[in-house]
Amino acid sequence: MLNAIGLQNVGVEAFLAEKLPRLRALGATVIANVWGDTEEEYVAVVEALQDAEGLAAIELNISCPNVEKGGMLFGNSPTATASLVSRVRAATRSTLIVKLSPNAPDLVESARAARDTGADVLSLVNTFVGMAIDPVTARPRLSFGTGGLSGPAIKPLAVRMVFQVARALPDVPLMGIGGISVLSDVLEFLAAGASAVQIGTANFRDPGVSGRLVKELAVYCADRGTAVSSLVGRAQRIGTGGEAGAEG
Repeated sequence: MLNAIGLQNVGVEAFLAEKLPRLRALGATVIANVWGDTEEEYVAVVEALQDAEGLAAIELNISCPNVEKGGMLFGNSPTATASLVSRVRAATRSTLIVKLSPNAPDLVESARAARDTGADVLSLVNTFVGMAIDPVTARPRLSFGTGGLSGPAIKPLAVRMVFQVARALPDVPLMGIGGISVLSDVLEFLAAGASAVQIGTANFRDPGVSGRLVKELAVYCADRGTAVSSLVGRAQRIGTGGEAGAEG
């Protein structure tokens, strides 16, 4: 899927007043994804969330343009990543997840910068920058020009990036993201080094996919007398002998 819908949402005040209480009543484990155009905006939202009841963690989306730096993405610069994460870390006691951009020139260095300045968990990866052009009109199909590419097409790239970051930073919990829709996808990300996964695009086709995969994973482990934790990093222990295994 290629989209440029942005990050529209109800805002932090409405989230706290309307959305979070309903999610809490359902017994949901809630992770708030936070974004902003400046460091000050990130910090302001995080401070507003600090004392919210029923919030398990805060995830920073750092694939956003820093308007104070001419639109450069926070996640594309380890220095910008470190500056943002350190300020947010000082503003919250919550578990802090940093969602990394696959478009960073050096994802491992961005991951290390986030870890070193206070991230408890890293999630990777966000969407890849893509483009589609109408062959008749020669105009971009998206009014914005480019958009974020997600879904099955990015899975091999996302798995490789999880593998590389897990190898470079073996003590940092990772959440794998990118094209997950069936149990084998989950197992692949776990083998690469992710401790958990996120599912996005597949929900548009099957809103019940997350619950189904949780059940399928439980059955998989029960049938083999194993735990999910034993599946994490299997590929790291085996090694690949290839370029991805040699990096980091």
